[in-house]
Amino acid sequence: MSKYECIRDFVCNKIKIDVWKVEYGFKVKPLNKIPYPGMKISRMTILQPEFAKRVIDKKIKRKIDLYLSFLASLEDDDSDNTEASFVLDDLLKFKEMLLIRYSKYLSKSELAKILKEVSFIESKLKIKAYTYNEQIGFGKSR
Repeated sequence: MSKYECIRDFVCNKIKIDVWKVEYGFKVKPLNKIPYPGMKISRMTILQPEFAKRVIDKKIKRKIDLYLSFLASLEDDDSDNTEASFVLDDLLKFKEMLLIRYSKYLSKSELAKILKEVSFIESKLKIKAYTYNEQIGFGKSR
């Protein structure tokens, strides 16, 4: 069990938690912008791997659903696909984050399944970006 200390500063009305000898854990910044009475959390470190795995699973699922919805909108819309290259760059960044930050919390089979989904989305986005570049004559010389 790790030791921690909860300190409330009455001058600036903040609570600070100091954790000793904790080099591991998953660091999270909550993105919830709903106002509510009570304590506001700006940063949090999840120490138990089971809880960290749940949070990571939700984050990954949300991100993959976002990429799939974008891919579906590209399939429906036959206009220019300029944003496909931007989404492809973001997808490659997400893939690196999977391998660097999330791999220690996920099993090898789960990571392989997620990487397979990401590579499928990546191939579809590459096709869309390439067809758009061919339409505008990218790489043609005089």
